[in-house]
Amino acid sequence: MRRDSGSKQRTPKKMTRMTGDQGAVLTAAADQALADGLRSSLRGEVIDRGHPGYDEARAVWNGLIDRRPALIAR
Repeated sequence: MRRDSGSKQRTPKKMTRMTGDQGAVLTAAADQALADGLRSSLRGEVIDRGHPGYDEARAVWNGLIDRRPALIAR
């Protein structure tokens, strides 16, 4: 947190969470449309759930976290 000269310490803003632990779920058509749109506008790799490297790309260093994003953009 930052302090401004002469002012009180600021409190962090509250973060809002989506209802449900998994977040929003896209339909297959919406998922594909989003992937195609990103692929046409990004130079990097866009990995969707059907990609053979999806499971490897979504893994993080903390093994307790098991998230399944709709897309991964690199």
